[in-house]
Amino acid sequence: MKRNTLIAVGLALAVLVATPTVVMATAPSLDTETTDTAGTTEIDGTYTQTYNESTHSFLNTSQDSNQTATELRQGDRLLANYSLNDSANVQHVSTASGTYYHSTELADDGSDYPGLEADAGESVTLEARSINLADSPHTTTNASYTFDVGPNTSFVYYNDSETETAEISTWSVSGLAASLSSVNVFSDDSNDSEAGPARVEQEIGVNGDSQDEIIVTVANSDAQDSMAAVYDASDTSGGVAYLGTAMVNGEVVPMMAEGADAPDWVDTSEDAYMTIEEDGQTATVHNAGAVMDSDDTTATVEITANEKMDFGDAQSMYKAYDYDGSVWYAAFSNGEYFGGNPDYEAVA
Repeated sequence: MKRNTLIAVGLALAVLVATPTVVMATAPSLDTETTDTAGTTEIDGTYTQTYNESTHSFLNTSQDSNQTATELRQGDRLLANYSLNDSANVQHVSTASGTYYHSTELADDGSDYPGLEADAGESVTLEARSINLADSPHTTTNASYTFDVGPNTSFVYYNDSETETAEISTWSVSGLAASLSSVNVFSDDSNDSEAGPARVEQEIGVNGDSQDEIIVTVANSDAQDSMAAVYDASDTSGGVAYLGTAMVNGEVVPMMAEGADAPDWVDTSEDAYMTIEEDGQTATVHNAGAVMDSDDTTATVEITANEKMDFGDAQSMYKAYDYDGSVWYAAFSNGEYFGGNPDYEAVA
């Protein structure tokens, strides 16, 4: 009997040792008081965030630890994850009686929502999840809210189903043509990227010739690398990158690296043009209404990246803009007159 008792005790101890440690979970709370904080939360489950280029909205929370993060979602898609100490969006505001108060700052122009998808003037539902990272498992408090997109701004998200990529073999017909097209003594464009060409296309809701911006997010990592190659090419071609083609509403618009100086023939105050971020994930069409009619309610944005601009597209672009010089020579110097014709395949 004593031996059985010892066995039972041993088994009980083994179970205790094998049981994972569980930290008592206390989910964050939405901050609704001002005694220990600067202000109450705006994002509270009923809030409407209105598009504005210079203001912010706040998610203010409290919890029993100083380890926190905020997830932002549109439906099932994760837009962003901002954590304390790793992001300027989340700040520790104060501590009182063992309670830690945090504030997440979100720009009202949608710039803190990479991957957002919304037509011009559309109201979309977003969800903010405040997470207590000290809890195991993590605990969360969720707050849904509405984002009223500006009447003249659209957000487009290219997922795998709207993305095509290609690989070119030097010994293939298209690969040989692409190689020949690069033998152009007049062109100073170069491509050191190992990424292949990529193409994305989608229709988005717009506000005719009043449209200001179309903000593009590319989700596929291969396509991002192709877009990043266009960014790099802008440094070697006088601002405009010819290692890609952007078509907005059927019109070719110049592509440039974000922050690059535009050439004289592109008036950035009124002409439509596209800028690309260095990581290739985000691009923006500026002055998009310049290539639209007043009654246009939709427009297709198509981007081909890491493939030289076609000679005909280059001619079309120069003719549409205030280019002071020989359109034919400029297109000959910068366009792909032999034609690479890569074999694109859908990612998904």
